[in-house]
Amino acid sequence: MSMFRVRILLRVLRRLRAAPSRAAGRSHRKTIRFLAVDLPLILILETINRICLIFDEFLFRDYRNTPIEKPVFMVGPPRSGTTFLHRLLFKDNRFTSLALWEILFAPSILQKKFLLALARIDRRRGNPVYHRILAAEERFLSGPMHRTSLFDPEEDEMLLVRTFSSGHFLIFLFPFEEEFRPLIYFDTELPKLERYQIMNFYKQCVQRHMYVFGKGKRFLSKNPGFSIKMQSLQHVFTDASFIYLARTPFESVPSNLSLFYYVHQKLPTATDDRHFIDFILEQMKNYYLYPLKKMGKLPRNQKAVVLYGDLIHSPEQTVRELYRQIEWPLTPSFAEILKRETSRAASFMSEHEYSLEQFGLSINIIEEKFREIFDIFGFETPFTETPSANMKT
Repeated sequence: MSMFRVRILLRVLRRLRAAPSRAAGRSHRKTIRFLAVDLPLILILETINRICLIFDEFLFRDYRNTPIEKPVFMVGPPRSGTTFLHRLLFKDNRFTSLALWEILFAPSILQKKFLLALARIDRRRGNPVYHRILAAEERFLSGPMHRTSLFDPEEDEMLLVRTFSSGHFLIFLFPFEEEFRPLIYFDTELPKLERYQIMNFYKQCVQRHMYVFGKGKRFLSKNPGFSIKMQSLQHVFTDASFIYLARTPFESVPSNLSLFYYVHQKLPTATDDRHFIDFILEQMKNYYLYPLKKMGKLPRNQKAVVLYGDLIHSPEQTVRELYRQIEWPLTPSFAEILKRETSRAASFMSEHEYSLEQFGLSINIIEEKFREIFDIFGFETPFTETPSANMKT
């Protein structure tokens, strides 16, 4: 089981207390709330999770023999259509993915079975608890992020947050990049033993999911943060296929920054905006280039590249070509689902608007920073400084 990184947490908490803020009073109140309320609740939940994971080793020990055959990992820069494609492919009932409720509240088999038993009781009573959860989600889970639910498949790298091992997520919560740099540049800067511990913990979490939900299914995962774990994933899942999604940096960069600032405003963290924007740009460049480098060594049927524009405008054709590439047959039932989803995608209009200027960026800055990406994919330069407003973010 992966060790919790207590030293990093303590350093981050010290930084958090000392962090300057332009709204010092509000930030101080948030810090007090986080340290006095949020953090203790998180640690209590994590303690429960750890105890249940230990019980798994006695009650369901054979889960370690559960195979994970030919898993599919979706990687690439954030805000490039991974959620849209993930939820589309998840409608193919031959795939299985971790739902958000599993990731947050039930990493162990024991917890999964317990909550599934409660769900059966709730269904017999007419789903009152389920409907209350949906109502709460409608109220609280909004913003520039994709619409999410506890019952939807989500980024399972969040499993690594509970061991303080996910640089991708932790940097959004605590913008102190020097504390998380080895985790952010996972394959190239983290010691080999730590990489093994983290990936072994992740594999066991996936095996627990497959033990309960995965009989006869293929595991499907989408994690932009896994873009810098490609080498480690290939070592653990030797027969895995990788789907790489790419979107023009003129849209993915401001969309990602918009998400960061939305999260940042709700947390007791502070950072120098210009410095952190530079860091995000460098991180996203790595998310674009590193997986392409690693995918180059894979067999043709274990890799595919999907462009955001193709996916949004022609989802059915894009998925058909993707299935051919990874040699995964298209069933008649899923073909019908694809046709329906294509009609829905045609009527989609996003409410999220963002521009380069609001982050102090320009077309020239993006072109210079991501020149290799434009050369590889041939993305066009927009005629204005503002990317299309009506795009999925």
